[in-house]
Amino acid sequence: MNETQPIAPIPSAPRPGFVQVSAALITIGAAAATIGIMLPGLIYWEVCFTAGSVLFVPPALYFLYQQYRSTFRHDSSAAARILAMCVAAACLVLVVTQTLGFAELRSSQSPLMVVAVVLAIDLTVLVVIVSHWRWYHQLRAANAEGYWPAASGSFSLKELLLAFGVLAVVLGIGIPLTKPNEGIRVNPQQTPLGLPSGAREVTYRRTSYTIRYQCHLDEASFLAWQAKRDDWEFEPISQASLKILSEDPATPLALVPHIVQSGWVYHWHVEDQGLTITYDRDEERLFYYSHSR
Repeated sequence: MNETQPIAPIPSAPRPGFVQVSAALITIGAAAATIGIMLPGLIYWEVCFTAGSVLFVPPALYFLYQQYRSTFRHDSSAAARILAMCVAAACLVLVVTQTLGFAELRSSQSPLMVVAVVLAIDLTVLVVIVSHWRWYHQLRAANAEGYWPAASGSFSLKELLLAFGVLAVVLGIGIPLTKPNEGIRVNPQQTPLGLPSGAREVTYRRTSYTIRYQCHLDEASFLAWQAKRDDWEFEPISQASLKILSEDPATPLALVPHIVQSGWVYHWHVEDQGLTITYDRDEERLFYYSHSR
């Protein structure tokens, strides 16, 4: 008489815990934010900005896809790739935070706040790495017991909400940053620059290594703006010559000479970096020029 062989139970699907889901959302948010930050370089051409976008956006998209497959589709191979990418990214983040943190400690008036921020970032990175490592081994253990995720072309409500959330982060960060790299007599809101309060009719040109702009600014607003910067020591000038951006339609944004009869100037220069700010009292115009090479 044949004995009936017991049917092996079907292994249950592993479920990510709260910490793992939180770690996945942190990494997904970081990747989406990276895409948003790099979005302007994909829309407005500038050699270094566009090169940076082309360099960082594809890996960020790949990271998003693998994180989705790992956490929501229970793919152990994707979990292995995500773990490796998280470790590489964590090394970079830790180097950057420690370097910037020590540099900030030298000049900060709140060193405990700096230390707290650095420790919080380091702790978050550690939790993300450990949670991804545990999830990867959890998936491998499930595979060893016979569990393999079934292929499915449909998407759950959670997955659709995740997609909308990623899109919201990308556009929420990218759209405010996506502004032309140059303009003539535009409103401050149309520029990607940090301008003094009260600035108007802004003409500017921005590249990856230089920023040059000029705008109308009344004297009271200029004095209030420069008073907020203790490290900027402006000197009065009776006459000075400088190069400004042309607002003539025949020669747009070409460098042309300009004479300031009365006003103030601030100049800083170290090696190939420099900053020059000039204010023309007679015309009530501010001229700004910074470069990093």
